[in-house]
Amino acid sequence: MTSMTPADRLRHCERAAADKRSLGLPLADVRRIDSWLRTTWGIAPPAPPSVWDASLERAAGRALSRRYRALHDEQASYLMTGSAIPQVIETAFYDLIADSRISGIVHSQKRTMILDAGCLLVHLSRMLRIEGRVFDIGCHVGYHASLLAAETGLPVHGIDISTRAIAEATRRAKAAPELTFDSTSLDAPDLRAAFDLVYAVRSLPLTPDTAATVARLLRPGGVAVFLPFEPPDVDHSTIEKIAATGLGFALCDVVGGWEGPGRSFDAGLAAVFLKGCDRPMIGDVAERAQDTWNGHFKAYANSPSTQGDEKTQAYCRGYWQASHSG
Repeated sequence: MTSMTPADRLRHCERAAADKRSLGLPLADVRRIDSWLRTTWGIAPPAPPSVWDASLERAAGRALSRRYRALHDEQASYLMTGSAIPQVIETAFYDLIADSRISGIVHSQKRTMILDAGCLLVHLSRMLRIEGRVFDIGCHVGYHASLLAAETGLPVHGIDISTRAIAEATRRAKAAPELTFDSTSLDAPDLRAAFDLVYAVRSLPLTPDTAATVARLLRPGGVAVFLPFEPPDVDHSTIEKIAATGLGFALCDVVGGWEGPGRSFDAGLAAVFLKGCDRPMIGDVAERAQDTWNGHFKAYANSPSTQGDEKTQAYCRGYWQASHSG
């Protein structure tokens, strides 16, 4: 396989943007990855909210589940007032959910986001022919890093603010030398220009500062994928400052789906950039990302024939590809 130039990568992204249903893995791959998340990581369709607390206590024990609820509620109290969660509380929470007794059931609440983000990252790695090192910012216990390494054969390095999560990720990866994890700073000198793909799944906002940080991590022509909690500011100044970091806009998408009975839909933006591309981010990036959600996914999710645990973008696209193969 020959290397792909930045211009080639941009052309592939432009073609994919014309019909984002093509930004999906084959249905068999989606099913296999979904099964792997369930059997290896305990990430499965979650119990309805009415019985979830009882499920948590059965899985984790009374003391651990109570500690989880206390930290969860403490974080929620800050969010309700619009205040930033203190890092000591955030770190304590991520330390707690690194415990294997609780990790799977807690992460299951975000199963559709985890599944869809993982499938999109695997697809982009294949489509854009990523050949060098991959960097996972906010890897926690390492499910996405492990997925990328297994599906692409590439070396993946993950970092996280939780030392307990890093310890758990390292323990799980002891038989996989292509996987490495630590708690180093993003400014560490040995990380500069070291990666061909850098991604952050709900661990970084998309701002000029984070764009500059990620740009420093990438090799020329490298790919950055941001999946932030919230869409970025799209004022002219912000767009110019992100472009000035050397990251050019390539593609936007939306990932996520229905979280299950008694729960809502959880979807978010995915924005792809290329280092060295000079195209600025579009001002309607959030709206453009939702094209397939509004145009295709809603009908798929509302169809009586669609299983509840398959109401995700990854499954929607997998079924579409299956019906259009050949």
